[in-house]
Amino acid sequence: GVSKRDIISERRTADVMRPRMIACWLMRKATTMSLPMIGRKIGRRDHTTILNACRKIDRLREREEGLRLLTDQLLAMVEEEIGTCED
Repeated sequence: GVSKRDIISERRTADVMRPRMIACWLMRKATTMSLPMIGRKIGRRDHTTILNACRKIDRLREREEGLRLLTDQLLAMVEEEIGTCED
């Protein structure tokens, strides 16, 4: 329910931050993009911001089963979509 515009925006509200961190995590897991490259795609953010977002989602996934299930489902969808692009 968060738009691409929100993801790359400067907004730092809770309703945007978690989806943005999940987007960073998905890009890191599903692609070979470097942290700086992901940062450029997610609103010109520093590579350390991307690294921290990925680490935070990894920690939250350990504690929150709902988040783990959601991110696993999203990762499967992204990997499937990427797979269809390669054919």
